[in-house]
Amino acid sequence: MATKILVVEDDIDFLQFLQVVLEKEGFLPQLASSAQAAQRWLDEPGAEPDLILLDIGLSDPTMDGLDFCLALKRSGVTHHIPVVILTGQSQNSASIRAAVTKADLILHKPIEPEALVAAIRLQLEPPDRLAAADQGVLTGPVRSRT
Repeated sequence: MATKILVVEDDIDFLQFLQVVLEKEGFLPQLASSAQAAQRWLDEPGAEPDLILLDIGLSDPTMDGLDFCLALKRSGVTHHIPVVILTGQSQNSASIRAAVTKADLILHKPIEPEALVAAIRLQLEPPDRLAAADQGVLTGPVRSRT
């Protein structure tokens, strides 16, 4: 089964870019141009994504990306889904604001396709990957504990 990634981005050109990159890598992107559209998709039975890519600066009149991230992380249904924030804002400002929302990772636009895919794959790794690496079960690059 393909890995489902919910992409919430209001810039149509960037949304299409993300769709192409994700599909090329074998992911199944679900596209939403607003927090409302994303929430409607999440409310569908069986729609749970494996990861959410979320624009921090959504122009959604009801909820921006930070508010939506906070709602996702507070929900008993979606709190466990990794949320990767996409932002064109300055690094310090975006990092502080995203940390408050409990985002799992922050990526700054523009981003190279290879960096995006690598970041996604790291977020999708099972939590016991580091323990398995410590026991010599896995080889290859592994995130450090520092």
